[in-house]
Amino acid sequence: MTTPLDAAISYAAETGRQHGIAAASWYDVNEENAAAILQGIEDGDPAVLDTFPFPDLSGQWADSLSGPQLVQNAIVNADDWSMTRAEWMAYWSDREADSEICDAYDMAFGDAVTDEIARRAHYMKGE
Repeated sequence: MTTPLDAAISYAAETGRQHGIAAASWYDVNEENAAAILQGIEDGDPAVLDTFPFPDLSGQWADSLSGPQLVQNAIVNADDWSMTRAEWMAYWSDREADSEICDAYDMAFGDAVTDEIARRAHYMKGE
């Protein structure tokens, strides 16, 4: 059985994946740098990986997502509407879900960025 927390984490991960793919689309991949990018990913080279977009849940930019907004969206999306309001409040108050939800977003974002940049680099190399 999927719990509301599992559903919230899944929501956050899917949101992170979508945001990561979108962020990667702005990264400059071309014929000249594609091989170096792929080698940097394979080697885990920080000189390459540290140039990739990173998740930012600070909410400091207009219309950007903050950690608290992500958690709220994930919880509302994951709500089990068969629970009463009191049961719902008790379920979430007993959990420290904020970090798990934000971690799921961050990990999915990072994986999606790396995968999408690698996909584009392979394309540029004609692979």
